[in-house]
Amino acid sequence: MTRAEDQTYMAYALIEVLRIAKNGLDLSMTPTFKCLEWNTIKCFYADLLVLDDESLKELEYPEIAEGEAGHDTSFRKLSPLHTTKLRSLIAFYHHHSFIEEGEIDLKKYTHEDYAKFRGSEYSAGIPIIPWRTRIKQKIDAERKELLDIERNWQKNTRLSLSDFKEHRDDLQWVKYHKTLENLLTAG
Repeated sequence: MTRAEDQTYMAYALIEVLRIAKNGLDLSMTPTFKCLEWNTIKCFYADLLVLDDESLKELEYPEIAEGEAGHDTSFRKLSPLHTTKLRSLIAFYHHHSFIEEGEIDLKKYTHEDYAKFRGSEYSAGIPIIPWRTRIKQKIDAERKELLDIERNWQKNTRLSLSDFKEHRDDLQWVKYHKTLENLLTAG
């Protein structure tokens, strides 16, 4: 794959999958694009997929403010929202690569596929494991342990049927309410 093709995959990922350029906004005006551009992350496969959690948290870009003595440059970190979106995009790619057991064509996927993954299968607590990693038993054990913790939590938060049983006090309320109404209308 050439560098130019890889850059088109990056543009597709940002525009079509993540949809960071909303309402006709120019892609180059978004904080995510500015940050990636400043950090020379221009290619999807060659640059973005090699980032780990720490690298994503350290991304920053210059913010130019006009001062009295010309332009002063200060640096801003990429917001946690944008960092999370990039992390979930990387996890989305690796997840589907695990399923297909090889490198995938990102252009087969849409924003709806990404949103479905992010809403159901993605968990920020589970580390991103590149699909090429072959330490399968260790990875599976860690993921199973994290998923078991999540499942146990879900089991423990289910409501029991006894929480919805009709109580005898509720039956007495009807009689009390009628008596109270009679007293108020008589008085």
